[in-house]
Amino acid sequence: SRFQGLLFCTSSGVLNHGAKAYDVAISIADSLSTLRVEDASATMPSDKDMIDSLVRSYPGGFKQVNAFVTASIRGALHKARDAFEADFRVL
Repeated sequence: SRFQGLLFCTSSGVLNHGAKAYDVAISIADSLSTLRVEDASATMPSDKDMIDSLVRSYPGGFKQVNAFVTASIRGALHKARDAFEADFRVL
């Protein structure tokens, strides 16, 4: 598989690569504690049904997918924090 994880793109760059989008990182961090894939919505009800069915088919279902998404976001936030701290040390 060529899947390399989730990338979090902003107008300042990719958070996973240390983009300097601290405001976006803080906003994402605020949302992280309540993130639940099963609470997501879709424009088309059939899309929501299809996605939910696919998630349920994975080992661990929603619990495992939620853990994966949360870990991916946390990793991106750590990269953004590292970039911020590096910039701050230069001051």
